[in-house]
Amino acid sequence: LAVDEEGDGPAKASSTSQEVGHAWTLPSQAQQLPPPEHQLHQTNFNIAENMKEKVREQMCKPKYDVAMYYKQKGFTQWIARHPRFEQATLVVISLNALWIWIDTDHNPGSMLVNSPPMFQ
Repeated sequence: LAVDEEGDGPAKASSTSQEVGHAWTLPSQAQQLPPPEHQLHQTNFNIAENMKEKVREQMCKPKYDVAMYYKQKGFTQWIARHPRFEQATLVVISLNALWIWIDTDHNPGSMLVNSPPMFQ
């Protein structure tokens, strides 16, 4: 910010950017004064308190589990909640990744119709 000639206050903003002091400063930006010192500390204190409150909320938030949306009774919900079902799902995903690796490295055909029957 520019200071007036007496040195006791901010200079009045002018319409040209050279008079303000920076080519990139707009006149509306030059008119804005920083907050008083006591307001600055209050603002930082509020920001810190808001951050602490958000951390507390995250710590107390229950762990997300899709099973909480399942019905409470029934055979299919029992299967979906069972740990063996989760393990079997991970085994299938792993085998699929393994097959993609084998198919990519060992399939000589550039198209599916040109590939050996094992890869079709």
